[in-house]
Amino acid sequence: ALALAALVYRDRWVQGWRILFLLPMLFMPSAVAFLWKLLFNDGRIMQVGTPQDIYARPASRFVADFVGSSNVVPPDFVKRHCQRDGWGSLRPEAIRVSTETSSTGIPARVVSVSFIGAATRLGLDAEGLRLHATVPVGVTVPEQGADVVLSFGASALHVMEADA
Repeated sequence: ALALAALVYRDRWVQGWRILFLLPMLFMPSAVAFLWKLLFNDGRIMQVGTPQDIYARPASRFVADFVGSSNVVPPDFVKRHCQRDGWGSLRPEAIRVSTETSSTGIPARVVSVSFIGAATRLGLDAEGLRLHATVPVGVTVPEQGADVVLSFGASALHVMEADA
């Protein structure tokens, strides 16, 4: 997927936004460095906003997948866990993983463990979905095959726009 990062500004003399320049971005960390950005997909503007806003509240599945790692979850998962309708975006760093299987949350099984430097990325099978969680250094990492329980704050599950 190709996205375009743009430096845009609000022109007080002309109503609306003006685009100063566009750069094709194949490497997402480069695009995140911009103050404001536009994401295009198939010639359509997908979302405009600050990098923080786009990362935390992606407007569509395309944006959620493009801007960093995201667990894009289907409407039935969203309905079960936050009583709202629509596709959801749940960032791996927002998921807490507990080895205490008696705790409340979503039962899951660890299917992969990948050390990535400052953290460990877990592949998880939960409710028939493949989710990913990021466990920071210093936190005990469960082994592959371990049964765990997942939890996250209600605000961490962002519901995306309809028809995303």
